[in-house]
Amino acid sequence: MTDHSATNTETDREPLLTGYPGRLLTLILVGTVAAFVGRNIFGPLLPAIIETLDITSAEAGIALTVMWASIALTQYPGGLLSDQLSYKTVLIGAMAVMSTGFVLLTQVTTYAGFVGGLVVMGLGAGLFTPSSYAQLAALFDARRGQAFGLYTSSIDTGTSLSGALAVGVLAVTTWRVGGITVATTWHVSFVPVVIVLVGVAAALHVHHRGTYETGIRGCELNVRGTVSRILGNPLVRWTVVAYVMYSFIFQGILGFLPAFLRFGKGYPQTFANNAFIGFFMIGAVARVVAGALGDRIRHLTVAIGSALVGMAGLLVLFVAESSGPVLVGLGLLAVGITGFPPVVNAYLMGLFPDASMGGDYGGTRTLLIFLGSLGPTYIGTVAQAFSYELAFAALLPFFLGSTACLCWLRVQ
Repeated sequence: MTDHSATNTETDREPLLTGYPGRLLTLILVGTVAAFVGRNIFGPLLPAIIETLDITSAEAGIALTVMWASIALTQYPGGLLSDQLSYKTVLIGAMAVMSTGFVLLTQVTTYAGFVGGLVVMGLGAGLFTPSSYAQLAALFDARRGQAFGLYTSSIDTGTSLSGALAVGVLAVTTWRVGGITVATTWHVSFVPVVIVLVGVAAALHVHHRGTYETGIRGCELNVRGTVSRILGNPLVRWTVVAYVMYSFIFQGILGFLPAFLRFGKGYPQTFANNAFIGFFMIGAVARVVAGALGDRIRHLTVAIGSALVGMAGLLVLFVAESSGPVLVGLGLLAVGITGFPPVVNAYLMGLFPDASMGGDYGGTRTLLIFLGSLGPTYIGTVAQAFSYELAFAALLPFFLGSTACLCWLRVQ
């Protein structure tokens, strides 16, 4: 099977941001920004969380791995329920669960409570992503790559905003209302996230034309069929292998980039947080560009180029000894790791049958996110035992392996 792209005529005929599809796309984008502000703010907040909860970097890495594993756990059910219930049911339900988790995180004072809040939030986040992708795939065909580019760009927009929110929150020691302390340090970060998620859920309730389906007993958990379509198809199988290695890299960098710059490169916390914000601002643009290029040339060609740029950035970042080269390395790495998902997702979803697309994609994401969730534990453990620089440098073999898989797929 080859990697097809839409013709210019087909792309021009399909509206992207107008009409009913455009309204749903906009709401999903806003909800995604809020969700990723909340779930990706832990990198910038991590030094404060470690201090407040009195935990080690390894324990922090394990907590983030538990969060990602929780996200992975509900990827398959999220996609499956989207196929067999309705997009409206799963999208709104997922935001309700996420909001509950974020509310819990505003109250935690212990490591166990922190992990518990991450688990609840992660379960909701895992339901949200595959149902969002499946909804967008149902709305768009010729411009699917561009829609996915906007969607994944909203992820980086949310991540950038999470860094800005962290900077603002940490600048205030305590938050008071009427003389009463209502939150301290990082806990208040999740309040605006909950407000936006609830607002988007209410808007989807009003504007989504779908109905609520709650006949869960009628859903068939066809795990064998899903596994067969994922692992039995060599194109899907090797795409998943490439994506797992990418996920390992991305989740490790996401959780520990500010800590790497702070403790590995010796920069002040302000520089580290600002670099984190800039990293994902670049990514927000790179994802849109990559999605559009993938639609007009080949998705896998763009994916390979992204991986090569990411490797170059990692090498520059490792050898850099001054701010200029560090920023160049961060920019290249940002383009490389954020240009990957929109084109690989578009290619991957084109390999699944329409009738089982949501469940198959959700099952695939369960594999790649669960295995990739080991990235933060790896970074935290190696950094504690050796150094942050060594931990980041050892991501290079995963880049090489992922690129090799993509090159094989490209020539099929």
